[in-house]
Amino acid sequence: RNWKLQRHLYQRFGGGRVLWQQAGIEAFDATRKWIESAETAGDFAVTGRQLRDALYHYWTMQNYGAFLTDDPQRVRDSLTAPPWLAASTEKEKPTAAGDSP
Repeated sequence: RNWKLQRHLYQRFGGGRVLWQQAGIEAFDATRKWIESAETAGDFAVTGRQLRDALYHYWTMQNYGAFLTDDPQRVRDSLTAPPWLAASTEKEKPTAAGDSP
């Protein structure tokens, strides 16, 4: 489920960098854009500078190292088109009448 949400955010909010976490891949930049768009839409309000800094601190820290990347091949292989997705899609294709799976 997490992969599906992260892929949706990545596709809907303009891609960007991804971050490898213990729970899986995270659409790092897209998640921030999602939160900013919700704030702009009035879904919530940040009432002070310190609160805003605390909210966005996660995206402004600089210590993610190699776990944060925008390498197109790594993004494709882990989020947008992982090899296991193609294999599972292939299994779901209907067969012609009389074909054995």
